[in-house]
Amino acid sequence: MAAMTKRTFAPFVVVLLMLAGTAACGSDASSGTAVTESDLAGATYVSTSVTGHTLVKGTSIKLVFDSGNMAVSAGCNTQTGPYTLAGENLNWKTQPASTMMACAEDLSAQDDWLRALFISGVATTIDGTKMTMVKADVTIELSKES
Repeated sequence: MAAMTKRTFAPFVVVLLMLAGTAACGSDASSGTAVTESDLAGATYVSTSVTGHTLVKGTSIKLVFDSGNMAVSAGCNTQTGPYTLAGENLNWKTQPASTMMACAEDLSAQDDWLRALFISGVATTIDGTKMTMVKADVTIELSKES
């Protein structure tokens, strides 16, 4: 009977150890902490890498925070609006205002993508001067400008 118990118990232990190992790996989208209003006040962040979406060649994403507003630009128009922070979620409160420059089609599409991204909101964390934004399969790494 004791041998039978060891045989039936062994697979259970293996499964528990595998689950513990998987939980330890977890999702590590960012090792930072949730961004706060004080992290953003008067700050400018510029993208250093974007995965899960291809930016138009020669462009980067620039975020400027000032007096409760977030301005976003990436090669053509600048979109500006009041933002909100709820936990890690950073998003515009309403549709942003935008400059109306005539842009190439690919840059206009990039503006549209950014508008949709920040209207729906992105999980945003910060680690020193590095900011990480994650939404589904898109990860944007940014660095604070001096």
